[in-house]
Amino acid sequence: MKKEFVQLSKGNKLAFDTIYKETKKRVFYIVYSIVRNYETAEELMDDVYVKLLKNPEQFANSMNPLGYLYVTAKNVGLNSHKKSNRIVFENIDDHANLHNHRDDFEALHVPIFELAKKVLEPDEFQIITLCDVADFKRREVAKMLDLSTSGVTYKREMALKKLKKVLEGNQ
Repeated sequence: MKKEFVQLSKGNKLAFDTIYKETKKRVFYIVYSIVRNYETAEELMDDVYVKLLKNPEQFANSMNPLGYLYVTAKNVGLNSHKKSNRIVFENIDDHANLHNHRDDFEALHVPIFELAKKVLEPDEFQIITLCDVADFKRREVAKMLDLSTSGVTYKREMALKKLKKVLEGNQ
């Protein structure tokens, strides 16, 4: 994948298509796991790719361009989350203006995903989303969240137990 980042930095716009196709699901779920809103996550995902297009050399020159992209997604999500916590507003219709490529993120349509969003703590939801929906390895999630791998494993297991308990009706 580093090759595509280098090609993009040299002006090859077709390399962007490859990068986007290979990373869009993970970038989306990194952001979504932080902001917990589909439309916001989609907009922020676009912001991540705009950053890539505006400064491809920065990504290409990093030791791990893919990791740099994922950290950028995390930072964009965190910055938005911090900003939205300072702004109080009413959202009349969370599901208005849905985009055509919503099916790219089919896991969001599953009722258990909505239940997880309501029941789990933000860090638990983020870990479940990154590990079990976006298919990151626990080691990768640990790096993203500045936790130990065993910490991610423990929180994931606790979150799954919590969900199971709710689904079984014991809570």
